[in-house]
Amino acid sequence: MFAVRGGKSLYSLASVPLRPTVLGLRGLATEAGLKYNAPKLGVNPAYDEAIKVLEAHKTETVEKVKAVEAQIEKAKKESPEDTESLESLAKQKYDLEVESLRYDPETLWNFKHGQIDMKVPVYRHLKRIQFKKGPLSTLMERITQMNVIPDLLETSTKPSVNMEIKYTETGVFEPGLVLESKKVYEKPEITVTNFHEDTKLYTLLMVDPDDPNQEFATYQEKCHWLMTNIPLNMVDNVVSKGDTVLEYLPPHPAKGTKKHRFTFMLLEQPENGSAKVDIQTPESRIIDSREIRKAFGLEPRGVSFFRAEWDASVSKVYKELGIDEPVYGKTPRENPYMLPDGRQSGKFDYM
Repeated sequence: MFAVRGGKSLYSLASVPLRPTVLGLRGLATEAGLKYNAPKLGVNPAYDEAIKVLEAHKTETVEKVKAVEAQIEKAKKESPEDTESLESLAKQKYDLEVESLRYDPETLWNFKHGQIDMKVPVYRHLKRIQFKKGPLSTLMERITQMNVIPDLLETSTKPSVNMEIKYTETGVFEPGLVLESKKVYEKPEITVTNFHEDTKLYTLLMVDPDDPNQEFATYQEKCHWLMTNIPLNMVDNVVSKGDTVLEYLPPHPAKGTKKHRFTFMLLEQPENGSAKVDIQTPESRIIDSREIRKAFGLEPRGVSFFRAEWDASVSKVYKELGIDEPVYGKTPRENPYMLPDGRQSGKFDYM
């Protein structure tokens, strides 16, 4: 859904110069202070003609945008209850705004150099394409190869937002990388690249599906972090506000176990992200994330994970939790020649 406020988007297409300055993006300069400098006109005839074509295309498209805006205003006055038509018109307007600048040299240069304003439709469009071609492809490969799908998520899951998880000691990491347990002790910062103007509410779950259940000789899900009602949009995209149900619990894979998959799931809340949820603090951190998703109508929109195994820093976590640190290993092989008193009999003693 695309928000239409008073018939105007958050961004005015006509205000963006096609060339040769970046007035519309002033304040978005990168650390290097890079600035777009258009080639001079009158040097390359082919370039001059291309600019004329782009200028004409932009002018034509801006007129179409104005026409759609007029239709939106008319529809809001005559049939404000017809939300389907309003949404369709808003989508038309968005597509036209993108079309006018998607091949613009300055726009493409700004995008390449990280000078991006997500309120501008064309940058959202380019960012979405970049996400699908790059991070999403890698993510789907990793969560499939390492069985996050289907162990935690359904095979139909396809993330629509990009989660960048940054620990102070590691920086942003690619999904599936092995991180040292000592470097993920502190709570990370999570940035969510999303593509919706409206603010939506999300739930964040961090779980370890590889926690040993000794009683049943299997694995169980341990919740390491749970937040609800997190407001996010394309500009305010850092996980900070919201209701904390379970505080961040540092990963503490037990000694003797294999690598654990510490998985972050960003879940859109009901009614297209507009409804709040009230998840009570569970009695135990051992949960079933599928049951929680089903009970509260939560839809997976983002996912990432890292792997970690035991190191010496893990003992500190168990000490803080006030529980004995478990150590796992292979069951000793039974010696058929061992006597009850501990002596070993001869191989042929019973023959």
